[in-house]
Amino acid sequence: MSLLGISGYVLRKRVLGYLDQTRLLKNDGKIYEFADEIVLSELKRLREYRSSLLHKSVKAYRQTGLTCGASSLMMALHYYGLSDLDQKTENSIHQASKSSIVEGNHFSGLVKIAAALGLETVILHSEPEMFKVVPSESVNLISCPAL
Repeated sequence: MSLLGISGYVLRKRVLGYLDQTRLLKNDGKIYEFADEIVLSELKRLREYRSSLLHKSVKAYRQTGLTCGASSLMMALHYYGLSDLDQKTENSIHQASKSSIVEGNHFSGLVKIAAALGLETVILHSEPEMFKVVPSESVNLISCPAL
């Protein structure tokens, strides 16, 4: 695989930015500092790391309103035996994490709930500047492509 041309340049710059931010492949912004094989190898490491965090057998729950964040956290909490899967819990998490700035749940509110329950919390997002929280020992920010 070769990452050349304008679209390759943009893609490579973004990929190296992710790898630099995650400390997997520190670089000084020179996009051709590393051979394609090294960049692709580090992307594979990033994918494996994300898979170790994200691929779990989580029981599905259908949200009942604008509560996708609360419902997602509730499913994770249920996976670890920390909550029930029901509308009462969904609403409780929703109320505790909702924001006056955005509709639905704010990521930092959800992180606060998870961390308070003792979970090691990692925020995966493509735009780290959206999270202006000061990371604590139980909250890590990793910038990478995420759904």
